[in-house]
Amino acid sequence: MNIHIDLPLNIEVPNSNAEFKLGLMFRESLEKDSGMLFIFDNVEQQSFHMKNTKIPLDIAFIKEDGTVDSIQELKPHNPIPVYSFGEIKYALEVNKGWFEENNVKLGDKILEQVVDNYNTSDWKDEFKPTEFESIDVIKPEPMVSPKSNIPYEDLSEVTRIAPKV
Repeated sequence: MNIHIDLPLNIEVPNSNAEFKLGLMFRESLEKDSGMLFIFDNVEQQSFHMKNTKIPLDIAFIKEDGTVDSIQELKPHNPIPVYSFGEIKYALEVNKGWFEENNVKLGDKILEQVVDNYNTSDWKDEFKPTEFESIDVIKPEPMVSPKSNIPYEDLSEVTRIAPKV
């Protein structure tokens, strides 16, 4: 599989289902300009948590076409998951602040020419080679936020409401 990525970043891709589930847990640090790219079998909303992860991270959820769906902050040891805004195929974890330092924003195309026959459900614990090459970042037109008169309320806790019977 070839993934073309234009970021000054050393990418690690889990080579087995066990490595995928382990991710960056239990590590003491992540080298500068390094990250881990997760590739999902299905295109759908995904979530990540930081249980057993000691490193402050940022995560970019990336759509199947290679564009950034959302960027979230991941706080060490936080068991509460963060979710992609929409349906995604990839997730890229890096050191906290890396996306901002490298001017990566929502809508930027950072992955290109992904081979779709990469099926993680067939993973065994043996090595599967992965190659990365550089391309130019493709920047879309600036996004304009729609105006709304609806007040925004930040809910720090989620409460489950029982359905009416």
